[in-house]
Amino acid sequence: MKRFYITLLIITIGFIRSNAQTFSDGFESYTPGSKLAASSTVWKTWTLPYTAAEDVTIINTNAFNSNQSIFFTSTNGGPTDIILPFEDVFNTGQFEIGMKLNVTSGKQGYFNLQKTSTPGQIWALDATFKADATLEITNNGTILLSVPYTQGAWFDFVLSVNLNNSEWQVKIDGNLVGTFQNATYEIASMNLFAIGNSSFYVDDVNYTHTPYTAPQLNASLTILSIPNGLVGQSVKPTFTIRNLGIDAITSYKVDVLYNGSAYNQTITGLSIAGGNETQLTFDQSIVLVAGSQPLTGQITLVNNTLDDDTSDNDKIIFVNPIQPATGKIVVAEEGTGTWCGWCPRGAVFMDNLTSAYGEHFAGIAVHNADPMTIAEYDTPLGASFSGYPSALIDRGNDIDPSAMEASFITRVQIAPKAVLLNGANYDAVNGTLSVSIKTTATQNFTGNYKIACVLTENHVKGTGNGWAQSNYYSGGSNGVMGGYELLPNPVPANLMIYNHVARAISPSFTGEANAFGAATTGNEFIHNFTFSIPAAWNIDSMHIIGLFISPNGQIDNASNSTVQQAITNGYLSGTNVGFADILFNETQQEARIYPNPTEGLSILELDIKVKSDVTISISRMDGVIVQQRTYQSINGIQQVPMQTDQLTPGCYVIQIAGSNLNKQLILIKK
Repeated sequence: MKRFYITLLIITIGFIRSNAQTFSDGFESYTPGSKLAASSTVWKTWTLPYTAAEDVTIINTNAFNSNQSIFFTSTNGGPTDIILPFEDVFNTGQFEIGMKLNVTSGKQGYFNLQKTSTPGQIWALDATFKADATLEITNNGTILLSVPYTQGAWFDFVLSVNLNNSEWQVKIDGNLVGTFQNATYEIASMNLFAIGNSSFYVDDVNYTHTPYTAPQLNASLTILSIPNGLVGQSVKPTFTIRNLGIDAITSYKVDVLYNGSAYNQTITGLSIAGGNETQLTFDQSIVLVAGSQPLTGQITLVNNTLDDDTSDNDKIIFVNPIQPATGKIVVAEEGTGTWCGWCPRGAVFMDNLTSAYGEHFAGIAVHNADPMTIAEYDTPLGASFSGYPSALIDRGNDIDPSAMEASFITRVQIAPKAVLLNGANYDAVNGTLSVSIKTTATQNFTGNYKIACVLTENHVKGTGNGWAQSNYYSGGSNGVMGGYELLPNPVPANLMIYNHVARAISPSFTGEANAFGAATTGNEFIHNFTFSIPAAWNIDSMHIIGLFISPNGQIDNASNSTVQQAITNGYLSGTNVGFADILFNETQQEARIYPNPTEGLSILELDIKVKSDVTISISRMDGVIVQQRTYQSINGIQQVPMQTDQLTPGCYVIQIAGSNLNKQLILIKK
């Protein structure tokens, strides 16, 4: 193996290069025991211009198929840290980098690609050859690819990328093992670093870049993405469109195909110069379906005609949305305070999860040492935190608010033992809010299950001491954080609106003990809570969150509604303390529905004591009525068929309303 480096004449046309660059180094031309960066005109150390401690040694004890290689080892990371700068910052054309690797069994190997010519500014991707023999490629913490590799032996690794449309491929020993798209498609260098607990050899490093010659007109669909979502949610795809031609782009048309349905959108009035890009959020929503399904995006027209290079007009990704457990609502309790400069992070991620996951998420911002603090909630919750901001998902482990989504995804798929429904009455004259929480067992359970009720308020504002929000994101030096980077530190009180603010918890943080006893599937329990609402609180901005707490202290499930939704559901009388009464039993019922859960047809059995008109409605948990029918002058025991074939899986409220009857049942559609 001979080391060589060839740079051909480069002709620049705008942002485009027209001649290839190649590089190869087998480390054979160096003296064993010498330092690579010190001996090379190409290799550098991470800390420029040169840092001896970061340089790697040429060895002759283990090589791929000749004499010499380089070796990285560390227990805690570093100091070995070297850079292979590329000929330029590549952002178009075809790029391929390869090397031979040998990762010691039980150890790790690592490299990354840098986006800019100065190392340490922006990472294009990280590739970690983990100790469990998994290659994990990530960008900014997002896993792009995870595949197995062989430890304890040499293997050939090749990473190929079409930079025009950000299509990346990984080959190991000549076999294609995975593909992905990467939102960062500029690459300037490779960094080999002795990551913690590492031991790996590198040989035969090489790369080739084949530049792209710009046609007159070309739009590239570079990135196609879709928000994380749940089955049944409506979401909007997003696109990154690059101008890889010479002419400016003034309009384009995008077509989308998903689950047999086609959509399109035309964007006009543009002026996108060559080398620039634009982002588009589709104006039409698609409804996510279960299973891994292809989502196809295609640019079909550019400037009202076909562009000159259609090879980069298409993009296919596979969408596999999360299937939430029926009736599951996940609770996030965030510890925050206006004094806490990092706490805007919690507010941003709480709002993001509320927006993304709607009816399956309930957020509670528990304030500490500021005017919104309620001690009976803040004190016990704060004992679970190592610092601020922190969060608990369903009262699991203490996590940073930025990690809430991952924990949410895990929890939302776990079937709860019961589903909850809020009801309420509100006396505006004396400010009394009476809440009922109906808990319907969806599994048999026994033990010290507890119940609690939380009130939260959105759009909270205040003036005076303690209402201004400390903001360490001001100025952008700590990154983008939902707009807080554009605000001062502190954010003046008159600019701050606080959401999800915990206002009250009853009967306590731990809940009413032994609230259910032994329950079998279908048993229904009613608990009542009473709150005095101060005049300063806005009842129209408040939410009621019921907590069904397991014996281990974790939240098994929850309810979440506005006060008005709970009033619409209706208030039910139950018990305030001790064991809850079962609302209906097997021998004396006014209404029951079976089978429940159901896959299609259920029977609603009514015992109407006085002849009357009865209206039966089926509503989603958010209060939207999906079926309704009125039966006139019925009396006695009646069996009403309830056809649910057209309903999507989930929990529904069956409302039975008549002159002498007002009942609610929970129906679970499989």
